[in-house]
Amino acid sequence: MAIFSDNDTRPVTQEAAVSWTTSDPNIVSIANQGAEKGTAKAESVGGPVTITATASVDGDVFRATAEMTVTDAIITSLTVTPTTHTLAKGMTRQYKATAYLSDGTSSIDVTQDAAITWSSDGSAVSVNSQGFAKGEQVARRMWWRRGEHQKALCLQAKAI
Repeated sequence: MAIFSDNDTRPVTQEAAVSWTTSDPNIVSIANQGAEKGTAKAESVGGPVTITATASVDGDVFRATAEMTVTDAIITSLTVTPTTHTLAKGMTRQYKATAYLSDGTSSIDVTQDAAITWSSDGSAVSVNSQGFAKGEQVARRMWWRRGEHQKALCLQAKAI
């Protein structure tokens, strides 16, 4: 996120002027081009690893860093919120998928993770890959799935 002199902010993750580096690519790699630019990937357990974003604008260089530690924790459960919601026809609602890890201290928002598949059990509700549901007609259920974990999410869409 860049903060401009007028306090305006905007995402610059994928801008051409921004480059990404990692202090240890054997533990965490980071994409530096294409649609995945700025996306970190855990390669092995270890860390902390420093991720650096560098931008050069009109001769000025800006840097920001973040630390990442990779653990061997695994996903033990998933939740979707809200668990129930009434949705009027034509309206949309953002749902959130949260993964809880085996270390007992961590949870991750996986709503937009490529490993999460959002789908609806019929034509009453459409849902996109980012967890946005839209009431198309009277709905019954929406499903999400990751591996062997599966849970029903009840939705009600009412025509207005």
